Amino acid sequence: MIGVFGAEFHRGWRWSDRRWRFVGERMAELVSLRWFGDSRTIGQALASARSVRSLAEPHLAPWLERWADLVEPPSLFPEVPRRCDSFSQWWTRAMRGMHSVDDLLGVDTAQTLELFA
Repeated sequence: MIGVFGAEFHRGWRWSDRRWRFVGERMAELVSLRWFGDSRTIGQALASARSVRSLAEPHLAPWLERWADLVEPPSLFPEVPRRCDSFSQWWTRAMRGMHSVDDLLGVDTAQTLELFA
């Protein structure tokens, strides 16, 4: 697994030092390789891979579609079928029937991990 920081995105959306530290430390816990580069360089590095698969990531969408087969990430919250006029209204409807974190995740964790095995 490789964590990618797209230079084009970060030129347009500057991060504070604090955010870089937070994201960098968390990403280091998740993946052993972290790349920062422009889309051309990253694309060239990935071009020789037998296959590349990634969660669909809206911040990297312009580039990911050229680099990888995209997999939609699992949804953290259930769909709320009716319009909500406030966050608290949405939260109440979304959490109906939820009693634990496992209920909240609403996904088969083993199945999600298999996506990237």
